[in-house]
Amino acid sequence: MKPHVMQLIFRMFPGGAERLALTTLEKASPHVRGTVCGLFGGEGPLVPEIEARGLAWRTLDVIGRPRLTGIARLAALLRREKVDILHAQDSYLLQWAVPAAWLTGVRLVYTEHATHGFETQPRARLLVRLLAPFLGGISCVTETLRNYMVDVLGVAPHRLRVIRNGVDTVRFSPAGPGEQVAELPPGWAEGGLVYGNVARFCDAKDHPGLLRAFAAVRATHPDARLLLVGDGERRDEAERLCGELGLEGAVHFTGTRRDIPELLRAMDVFVLSSRYEGMPVAVLEAMACGIPVVTTEVGGIGELVTDGETARVVPPHDVQALASAMRWMADNPAHRQAMREKAMEMVRSRCSDEAMLRGYLTLYGVGEAHT
Repeated sequence: MKPHVMQLIFRMFPGGAERLALTTLEKASPHVRGTVCGLFGGEGPLVPEIEARGLAWRTLDVIGRPRLTGIARLAALLRREKVDILHAQDSYLLQWAVPAAWLTGVRLVYTEHATHGFETQPRARLLVRLLAPFLGGISCVTETLRNYMVDVLGVAPHRLRVIRNGVDTVRFSPAGPGEQVAELPPGWAEGGLVYGNVARFCDAKDHPGLLRAFAAVRATHPDARLLLVGDGERRDEAERLCGELGLEGAVHFTGTRRDIPELLRAMDVFVLSSRYEGMPVAVLEAMACGIPVVTTEVGGIGELVTDGETARVVPPHDVQALASAMRWMADNPAHRQAMREKAMEMVRSRCSDEAMLRGYLTLYGVGEAHT
């Protein structure tokens, strides 16, 4: 019988780690049975995508409950579902995952996505340092993050495996003849470049910085448009700022969407304005779709992307630099096209979902990695 792998995520809302969890389970389905568990909150907008991928899901809603109650609930779920491997998608989740796995004899593996949690939560650093020897496997998404976990957290190098985020380059690919592209707001098709972003509205993604940079771009390129895909706790703030900057009609907020490839194909330039990241999946997906990228230099971006060759790369927190790179994209169509081709080739050669799958199957100790 195939082993049962449960992906433990924060909540049923779209995000890079969450989509990674779904893709891993979907691609690994010939080798494992997969379930997704949201620890905090109940049903959310990620559920339709989970069901569309043919995966089971559960929620525990431990918000506001004593820690021991949450651990007991997770342990009961692991027993009831006969889970063999629990895969925690962040160090913070280990506070519940470790005791629940110990109580049930379930093998626990853990993936880290960024250094930010460690830098803001000293308890997380201590937790990983103490627990690393007892986990069934640890992976991280970049070499930069691996070095941090070794040098700063003191995790033994042999316990860490780098598994880069992968992209389904069949689903995320340039629009071919007859393939669907998302419909843009009326009049946008006749305007200037459509810049776009796919991200949860939260502090990390810095939508206010992106909106301010876009306002600066509009001063010299008044036909430019901005498509913002996603939802989150900071969306209302972003919409208010959009009004304050006089960008109504030039910015479109789509909310949560499932047709991400079609939306990416409707963009001329993808812009990531994040303050911090691990290895942003949205950037890789945009590149796979043939969309030129402007990105901040965060997380492991520098391990894959070279400024001026595969993307335009600017410092985080620098609105003027971001606006300048966005203008460069508008003013240099030939360079933009060359960058697009190089980026597509880089993603196909270095960020395939097949390579990611092999890494996680090895982490689990199952499937084709051992055939």
